[in-house]
Formats: sequence, structure tokens, C-alpha cells
Amino acid sequence: MKVGIIGAGAAGLAAAYELTKKGHSVAVYERSPFVGGQASTFDVGGAPLERGYHHLFTSDTDMVDLVHEIGLGDRMRWIESTVGTFHGGKIYNFVSALDLLRFKPLSLLDRVRLGLLTLYLQRKKDWRNFEALPHTIGF
Repeated sequence: MKVGIIGAGAAGLAAAYELTKKGHSVAVYERSPFVGGQASTFDVGGAPLERGYHHLFTSDTDMVDLVHEIGLGDRMRWIESTVGTFHGGKIYNFVSALDLLRFKPLSLLDRVRLGLLTLYLQRKKDWRNFEALPHTIGF
């Protein structure tokens, strides 16, 4: 069977790979000049920055197994994770409570709110209660 896949992000590429393993003919279409979708990077001040909050951790065993299966396991580089937010041409560290307090694009009240919300969510063990909430929340 001939299959066309729109999007060369992780899901599109994984689907194409699985379909070709089953003997299908696959064409992947991507309008961007790069592959990887939100997991790709762009240059900011000489350093790569992720387009979206996508990471691959050693505990993501299905993805790690897939990387080895397609023969790229020896090319993986495990880099210690850091978190930052890009705003107004500047990268702000976003790892600690102190980083949040230093994040001036938010008002002090909003920084305190975000900190309290983060503490609350870190202590929640059952995520299922959040499933019924709307996906967009206005403040």
C-alpha cells in the first residue's frame, strides 16, 4: 500500500518507520526545511534551543530502544537537562524557585501564583482529577 504522512516530527517519522517495516511504501511530507518538529532546535546566541519542551530521558525506554533499533544508538549524546524560557531576546533559567522570582516578564503576583501552583501540582499524586478540566485556563 502507498501511504502519505504529513509531518516529519517524531510521530510522523515513527509512523513511517513502522509502516515501512510492514512492507508499505511511504512518503513523508514536511513543509519546514528540517525534520523533528517540536523536538528540533534553532540557534540562539550560538547555542541550540529546543522549539518545544521535548526531551528524551534515559527512562524513555521505548524511544531509546527505537533509536538503537534504527542504528543511531551510538550517536546519542546524553546531556544534563536544563530548563529555560526564551522571552524578549533573552534566555531565562527556569529550574529553581529563585529563577522564578527573577523572571521579570511576569509580575511579582503572577510569579508567586505560579510558584504556589507548582508546589500544589508537585504534591498531587492522582492526575486523573485534572482530566475533566478545560485545556485552556484564563487568568
